Amino acid sequence: MSIVASGSSASYSPVQDRAISEVGAALRASMQQAIASPPNDNRTDIILQRIAAALRAGHANEGVFVSIVPYTRMFELLTLLPRSIDVPEIVVESENQIALDWDLGARQQLSLTINGTTFIGYAALIGHEPIHGRAPFAGTVPETVAHLLQRLFPVSQHGRQRSA
Repeated sequence: MSIVASGSSASYSPVQDRAISEVGAALRASMQQAIASPPNDNRTDIILQRIAAALRAGHANEGVFVSIVPYTRMFELLTLLPRSIDVPEIVVESENQIALDWDLGARQQLSLTINGTTFIGYAALIGHEPIHGRAPFAGTVPETVAHLLQRLFPVSQHGRQRSA
């Protein structure tokens, strides 16, 4: 394959760019939504920093590059989480699997597993109660996952986070 260029310089126009899949378009939309957050929103910075650190660690430690599907689902889920929920630790487990981990101390843990399927896996230890399973993810935080997050991050009647 060869490319021939005439005297004029090449230009790029996003309007003419059709070289992106539906998954890529969804990722682009999610990234634009996250970037469009208010300027004083430190949460978006934290999310993006943790994603970048997890991707670097996954590649450096395991030689893993994450597939676009689990990455897109992970990013979408992170942007859907209420602000009362701490940003989780992010761990690249394999090319097709990413974990979101909250560890608030003894018997206060939750791990969500996102992969190329339409389900989110969850495993939690809250008090003396181990809970695990999977829930469908279709653009909203699954009810079971929301319930587990509320148990880890209870909110008072005035909308403020209570200390656990």
